[in-house]
Amino acid sequence: ALAVRDRHAEVHRFHGRLEAPQVLDPARGLQRIAVSSRQHDDPQGDREEECAHGRHHPRIANRRVAGYSSGMRQRLGIGQAIMGRPRLLILDEPVSSLDPEGRRDLLELIAGLREASTVVLSSHVLSDVERVCERVAILDHGRLVIESEVDVLLDRFALPAYRVEVDPGQDAGLARLGVAIERQRWCGRIETGSTSLRIHVTDPAAATELLPVVAASGLRVAAVERERPTLEDVFLELVGSETQRARSGHP
Repeated sequence: ALAVRDRHAEVHRFHGRLEAPQVLDPARGLQRIAVSSRQHDDPQGDREEECAHGRHHPRIANRRVAGYSSGMRQRLGIGQAIMGRPRLLILDEPVSSLDPEGRRDLLELIAGLREASTVVLSSHVLSDVERVCERVAILDHGRLVIESEVDVLLDRFALPAYRVEVDPGQDAGLARLGVAIERQRWCGRIETGSTSLRIHVTDPAAATELLPVVAASGLRVAAVERERPTLEDVFLELVGSETQRARSGHP
């Protein structure tokens, strides 16, 4: 425990927090970075400023925060949060307002922070979590379902998946193929796209039986391939199973 009143700087070095800059904030971006540097006894802050704020948008660093987009305010907030390299950093949906380039840059930054800090990240975008996190806790309506390393979850719970892609204009035939596959004993779950089926199978050897079913459909097939399971597959498998048990009344 730290005495906040007497050890203000040390408390700031221990933790970082992401606070959204005010929409009508009259200050300029670099002024906000400078204030955070002084709070954390880190007068330079060169790495944080370069990574989170100034490297890709040098012209806006001297603009008023009130003129920032929501994505740039998010960048600025993260730049302030990591000032002083805190030992604990808690980020809630840190890249939710960013464009694809901004998401990539900040996810790379967050992934690099784990070398020096414990980063707790919450997100509904499971591909982001899989990209930067080593350990994951899955919650369902506030209840902890499981907590483990990402690789362990993928190996233990993610069913093998195959994607069948067909040429456009075969909607009825694709629907019939989906029904035919659902009847197979090895079919776990099917995701249907406009020209594709993603089939989760309970038996890794199912590919030998999947191909004849696809061939018998008479569809013009563009591709059949095995796909790498994702953290989203794990989430749907675990939370879907929990929901199904709840609905059936079984514990």
